[in-house]
Amino acid sequence: MRTICIVVLALVPAVAQADWVKVAESRDTVYYIDPATIRTDGSFRQAWEIQDFVDKRPNGARSRRALFEFDCSAERWRVLSIADHTEPMGSGTAFGAWAGQSEWSYIAARTGTNIPASATNRTILRFVCSQ
Repeated sequence: MRTICIVVLALVPAVAQADWVKVAESRDTVYYIDPATIRTDGSFRQAWEIQDFVDKRPNGARSRRALFEFDCSAERWRVLSIADHTEPMGSGTAFGAWAGQSEWSYIAARTGTNIPASATNRTILRFVCSQ
């Protein structure tokens, strides 16, 4: 846990200097990607995303910063690390940090999923995969 906190805190200055691009918006969240952080390995991409919440969440979070991995050919994504923040745009104190590999979530219409084509995750995947 200490290592995760150190890594998250070390990245805070990078958040302030990043050129975040708004890529999607839902009723309660605005989603940003920093194109400079996109890493490519074949059909896979990794990118940092900020989720800026319209209202403070019950846990006190105003934003969330996460590293996602996208499989562009299979239209799926997973979380590699995530941390909530007390202030907008990934600023303020980081808390609730987690690092690992979540299960893959599919964006494409497949058996066992009901994510519509207009979902924010599909918009984000298409943006990241086009870079």
